[in-house]
Amino acid sequence: MKTLITSPLVAVATADTAVTASTTLTSITGLSLPVVAGATYIVRGHVWFTLAGTASGIKLGISAPGTPTLLRASGS
Repeated sequence: MKTLITSPLVAVATADTAVTASTTLTSITGLSLPVVAGATYIVRGHVWFTLAGTASGIKLGISAPGTPTLLRASGS
């Protein structure tokens, strides 16, 4: 039986992270959470960002240790 973690875990970036030109994802200090193998997590978050111009864009990613059996993401 899988374990469902019900206690909230919180991660907050305490400083701005500026990336001026990159095609590679960058880890943000402070935005990581300790996880337990075999447990189920629901991750919710908000991302605020500013773009330099109309040709700019943002890339977001999430990673997990090992081989997760299900990883689902959505945005609005």
